[in-house]
Amino acid sequence: MSQRELYEVWKRETQEAPKVIKKEMVKGLYKVSGRREVVLIADFESHQALDEALSQLPFSQEIGHSVQIEIIPLHPYGDFVNYLDRALREKLV
Repeated sequence: MSQRELYEVWKRETQEAPKVIKKEMVKGLYKVSGRREVVLIADFESHQALDEALSQLPFSQEIGHSVQIEIIPLHPYGDFVNYLDRALREKLV
């Protein structure tokens, strides 16, 4: 795929993504400098909802065989700090 063809798909992705991933779900969206990569931080109601949304996007539909998606679950750091306190107090570790 040429760079122009990739950019055409990418442009379609920017037009279709807001229809699939609602604005309030997006917590952060970043283009990685020097790479053909985007980082999305989003809050989906479930793993299935995430999977369904991704399957509707142009990258998945048009060049899905060569797209790599890495999903890293995140939770608030404050929740982890609370767990640290509990783990130490209750001798869980």
